[in-house]
Amino acid sequence: RVAKKSGLSLLQPAKGGVDDMQPACQFIRRWSGTLHACSKLAWVKMGIVMQARETIRTLNRLIRGCRGAEAICLACSKTRVALQLGSVLRHRGEEWGRYGDELQALVLMLGGEPATGSPVGAWARRMWVLTKGLLLGSSEALVLDEWRFEQQRVLSRYDEAMRGYLARRIRRTVSVQAARIEQRLEQIQLLRHGYSAGSDNASRV
Repeated sequence: RVAKKSGLSLLQPAKGGVDDMQPACQFIRRWSGTLHACSKLAWVKMGIVMQARETIRTLNRLIRGCRGAEAICLACSKTRVALQLGSVLRHRGEEWGRYGDELQALVLMLGGEPATGSPVGAWARRMWVLTKGLLLGSSEALVLDEWRFEQQRVLSRYDEAMRGYLARRIRRTVSVQAARIEQRLEQIQLLRHGYSAGSDNASRV
């Protein structure tokens, strides 16, 4: 009888054996779930940070384009052009400046450092415009061609930015600016045709 009892006792769980394992297993499962959730959250945060950095790079590229266009407009306004066209160019330069300021505010909102000043290429182009004006005698058609080229160049940057990822608020600002730039480009082209035909349409821009 004693041996039989001993055999049966081997089939029974030891006191505190399996029962003591259950809390440990539950703790491991909860800890594994916590680790998985933390890992997933870390990847999400990393994705958000990477998107913010890419957006800052995109905005700074647009800012440099705006500052360059601002410098070109101001340079063209200082050449020997019709008084009315010079005034329009100064106003358009101020408009580019406001675009740059709006984009800089968005970069700061994202915690980035906004680009400042106009790029070297814009400075060289401004010097080229001024030199041509001094040597060749600036004409309205020449100035309008330079202005149109710069407008198209910066607009292509906006088009490229719109094809990438942008948060809703940032996309709205960039989209509104792009629409205005495109509208100005159409007006410049009409003005260019007007000067080719010998009429004065500067007031339309």
